[in-house]
Amino acid sequence: MPVTDDPYRPDPTGAQQEVELARLAAEGQHRIQQAQAAATKAAAQPSHDAVVEAAVRASLGAHYGTPVRKVGFAFLWACPLVLVLAVGSCLADGGMKVNAGWQPMPMVSVLFQLLLFFVFIPIGLVLSLRKPICSPGRVAAEKAWALSLPFAMDNYFYELGASGRARCHFTVRVVFHPGRTPDAPIVQGLLGLVDTDAKIAAKGGDIVIRSGVISTQFNNSQIVGYTHRLIDRVLLPLHQSHAIERIVLSSSDLSLDE
Repeated sequence: MPVTDDPYRPDPTGAQQEVELARLAAEGQHRIQQAQAAATKAAAQPSHDAVVEAAVRASLGAHYGTPVRKVGFAFLWACPLVLVLAVGSCLADGGMKVNAGWQPMPMVSVLFQLLLFFVFIPIGLVLSLRKPICSPGRVAAEKAWALSLPFAMDNYFYELGASGRARCHFTVRVVFHPGRTPDAPIVQGLLGLVDTDAKIAAKGGDIVIRSGVISTQFNNSQIVGYTHRLIDRVLLPLHQSHAIERIVLSSSDLSLDE
């Protein structure tokens, strides 16, 4: 029998090959364009590290205050006071003396008051309402404080950089050196100095502290304050007689329980 082409798999003609190649090339070009668009979109978005760093700086800035906002509040306090003093000075100097008849205020004084009211007060409002982003120096100072503690502190800046929660419970696991764990009533009593809603639990040789509800809707500034109060008024005094090896911080989002 002569060998013939398979009637069910005919050889493609040259025109068919060109059509198929054009289709595959168009599909590949479309995928290239999609990949380039995705890369451009990813490059336009801030990296995860940048988002965390911004959240840390916002939390520290809201707790400690920022120079920019302090200047804004100073404007808001000083400008109305200066405006009142300027008007009072003009009135005292004869701007509107009753016995001498009405006299217009000096133009320089009028311009100064308008400048205060329409320029400096709005500037103060803008500066005071800015998002409280602290300087890198403030972050470095906070890290130096954390390293200066007589025990290690884990996850502090991770918790300051967390976002997407409105309220949380803050948990501190206190790890003591072997044989140095204090009695639970002592720790509970010390906690009453900073958080009357806090609960404790003994786990092995560790003590786990669970705070009351902490608001984290806008930033984690309350975690900054809580951590400092807990360390200064509870853990450092406790460390004097019950040596602490390290503390491990974590939090639980209350919105997930609702």
